[in-house]
Amino acid sequence: MVGPLLPRQHRLCRVGLANEAERVPRLVDLSDSGPLLIGADSRLCSATDNPGLTQRWALALWRHPARPDGLFYRARHDPTCLSIALFDRADHLVVADGAANLLANLDQLLAILRRYQVGLIP
Repeated sequence: MVGPLLPRQHRLCRVGLANEAERVPRLVDLSDSGPLLIGADSRLCSATDNPGLTQRWALALWRHPARPDGLFYRARHDPTCLSIALFDRADHLVVADGAANLLANLDQLLAILRRYQVGLIP
């Protein structure tokens, strides 16, 4: 267990650029008018009525000749937050600090729970 409440497989860690990264990841910006610019709409980032839609678009963008490294979009459950999904070809550009589990930090965990007004049940 990580702390008294969280199993080991749940981890929230910091991700940053790898020291040897030759550039920052190139991302398709879907956060504001981005979907419109590629012929889509906001369902692209939240398509719950058509679960295959987002996967088909992600594959099409992965296959694009510009070879983007990932997607930049508004989080589905909290549109005030921005998210990044990286494609496998970008794995050498970033590194995760898996040793520092932010959820094991009680202050950090409580801040997250307060923000979303939720709790944990053991």
